[in-house]
Amino acid sequence: MRPQPPRTPSFPGATPGGYEGIPSDRGQLSQRPLAAPALGVACGATGFLVSMGAGVLLYQRIWGDSPLALIVVLALFGGAGAYGGFLLGILAFSALREDDGGTPGRGDGPA
Repeated sequence: MRPQPPRTPSFPGATPGGYEGIPSDRGQLSQRPLAAPALGVACGATGFLVSMGAGVLLYQRIWGDSPLALIVVLALFGGAGAYGGFLLGILAFSALREDDGGTPGRGDGPA
């Protein structure tokens, strides 16, 4: 098998070693305000705790003293609460994050 020559990128501004004219963000701190992640975590934790509370209330009302039922209820409501909390956190974070001029490809950024 013959060695293949290195492929060169075929789009404008590209060089064989990387990209030309595109700045790298590595090593820089994010410019997003602290409120967005904090509110995202708070909303996610609240969603998780509400779901776990509902599971514990269901357990107390229906089964009362069955350890197996407690494990099942905590697993089901804990999983649903974790997923719901994750979605709530993402929603809150997205709502408060700083607008950086739009996302390319969605038609709302600078042309």
